[in-house]
Amino acid sequence: MSDEKQNIIKLAFVYTQNGEWYKAIEEYRKILQSEPDNAALLNSIGDAFGRKGDDQDALDSYWHARGIFMAQGNTAKVGSIEKKVAKLNADRMDAKHKALVRTLQKTSEADQMVQEGRFDEALGLYRQMIEAEPSNHSYREKLAAIFLENAQVSEAADEFRAIAQAHLEAGHVEPAKLYLAKSAEIDGDSPAQVRLECFLAESAGDTAKLGELMERLAQSEHQSGRHELALEAAKKAQAAGRGGLDMVIANSQLALKQYPEARAAFQKLHDANPSDDSLLEPLLTLDEQAKDWASAVGRVNQLLARKGDDPGLLNRAARIHLQAGKSPEAAQIYLKLAGGAFKEGKFDAVLNYFSSILAFQPDNVEILKKKAEILFKMGKRPETIAAYKELEKTLTHKKLTDEARKIAMLVNKIQSLPDHPTKGTV
Repeated sequence: MSDEKQNIIKLAFVYTQNGEWYKAIEEYRKILQSEPDNAALLNSIGDAFGRKGDDQDALDSYWHARGIFMAQGNTAKVGSIEKKVAKLNADRMDAKHKALVRTLQKTSEADQMVQEGRFDEALGLYRQMIEAEPSNHSYREKLAAIFLENAQVSEAADEFRAIAQAHLEAGHVEPAKLYLAKSAEIDGDSPAQVRLECFLAESAGDTAKLGELMERLAQSEHQSGRHELALEAAKKAQAAGRGGLDMVIANSQLALKQYPEARAAFQKLHDANPSDDSLLEPLLTLDEQAKDWASAVGRVNQLLARKGDDPGLLNRAARIHLQAGKSPEAAQIYLKLAGGAFKEGKFDAVLNYFSSILAFQPDNVEILKKKAEILFKMGKRPETIAAYKELEKTLTHKKLTDEARKIAMLVNKIQSLPDHPTKGTV
């Protein structure tokens, strides 16, 4: 510091000690002529005006200093100045500056709420201030600090990202990087974080970095169920030279009901990995959607070869075989299901499987007989008689007279049983 400057500062200090505020201001301004961005000096001038009661001039100096401190990233000084401004008398100012001071007074009020543990009230007040002055990033920084103090990490990161986004939109890359680094430190895997980093890499023309980030984003969006965003990111990653995203693309297209594209994508994957059983299920679904029953039969048979005891898959296989016109195969599958249900004593399920067969093979003598036997075993005499009569009718229609006569005799015997026969005995 030059001797002259040092002497001016000493003299200004003497004036302030004596309450000669205007003289102190005049001394400070001598230095300001050669150092117009001296935020500390502007802060002192604001103090002098404030002590004199010239609140409008105090605000002008404070706000000039605050802008410089903010550009320097000195949030502590920004906060200190804002507290001073909040203590100024807004009634001594024009409408524009009065509104600003009122806003900062609300900030001070919000800070007090936080100290008293009234978090929700403070949060609402900060949101109002952000809406009123969106370019004032210090409000979001304060919010982020409050969120961190309350272990709300993702919310804090959102505030940092909002500041970064604003800087990116304004073309201020370096401050954007600074705030993105802050959010990455506490919430680096968030899709919102990766999206902003992608935007930054795209703006910088960094293709390699963009591809890497887009791949991360595609995976993250896919896991979060945001399939449209996942598909968009995956395609951008591929365009940037990244591989290994075919599965993400295929699954996203399937989720978005882009069936022809999804089918082609899964088929490509299956051709490259024929032993990957996980690809058969989506391909089968797409075959069914396309009504390609011949292909669906092949797929479902492959799945049955691997897990042939799965009731759900067996039911599905039966329906597919029916659609493909393979009713004998469908009947065999339903019989297998009925056999499994019978072993477990699930007779109602057995009857349902028999009904499924009879829906497309109504004259299937074997199934009609088994149905009647199950009903008899369950002690359902009226239903048993009706089932046997249906069997008798079918046998007669098929001109199997002797067998029809035997069934008629059996019906008569069942009808002659007491009202409460022993279950399963004739």
